[in-house]
Amino acid sequence: MTRTAGAPIGCQRPSRFWGLGCPKIYHEAEDTLEYKAIARSGVFEEVNEAYSTQVCSCCGAKPDSSPKGRTDLGIRHWICSECGAEHDRDINAAKNILAAGGHPRLDGGILVLQGE
Repeated sequence: MTRTAGAPIGCQRPSRFWGLGCPKIYHEAEDTLEYKAIARSGVFEEVNEAYSTQVCSCCGAKPDSSPKGRTDLGIRHWICSECGAEHDRDINAAKNILAAGGHPRLDGGILVLQGE
């Protein structure tokens, strides 16, 4: 395998993941997380995170008011035009990913650290 100068070992150009790091390193980290979860009697489950920032974690709708794609990456907060819920992009995505993994919805939501 030929390696591009400056690329992590196991990576070569072109790769659709080149700007995000190396797929091999990503899979090694994923394997480590799975191993540690199993070793601690935890659960490791892969979920499809597609549209997790766009779907309202309260009502499940994908409203026009939600941020879309790369052009709306700068939008950090949005209001669902269907139910009126206010969302932080990352927290909304985390709630949707938890739900996709079969985790029961938390009654109080996800706790926000002080200072945020």
